[in-house]
Amino acid sequence: MKIGFRKSRILGYNCGGKMMNQEFVNSDRLAYWKQRMTQQAAQNQKLVNQARSDVDTIVEMLVSQFGVRRVILFGSLVRGRFRETSDIDLAVEGLRKKDYFLAVAEANDLTRRWVDLKPFEDLEPHFRDRVLQTGECVYEAG
Repeated sequence: MKIGFRKSRILGYNCGGKMMNQEFVNSDRLAYWKQRMTQQAAQNQKLVNQARSDVDTIVEMLVSQFGVRRVILFGSLVRGRFRETSDIDLAVEGLRKKDYFLAVAEANDLTRRWVDLKPFEDLEPHFRDRVLQTGECVYEAG
């Protein structure tokens, strides 16, 4: 079933064969979409809060089990574009190459989201610069 509005030349809007004036469209539809946007914003904020909590847990694990020196959060969670399907992007400094896959597995066990760990030392210079400029340092050893 296709739902939509067709502009009538004289009377207003035609929705499913029923004519409605512009007041209905402007007030009721606008109120509906405002409510939807408010609900979506609240849901997105819950996702962000949960992801941030997951980041804290992941960082604690990376420091205690793998002795990383620095963790930088970057990507959609920092840019304010985090959504239901987003992953958690972390650049990790001081993670030994032999521990990489174990660290990825451990990090992904701590959250329902995919965790994308990037060894900081292996980043291309232009990407490393971008991570440093736009990312958020969530841990740095003393």
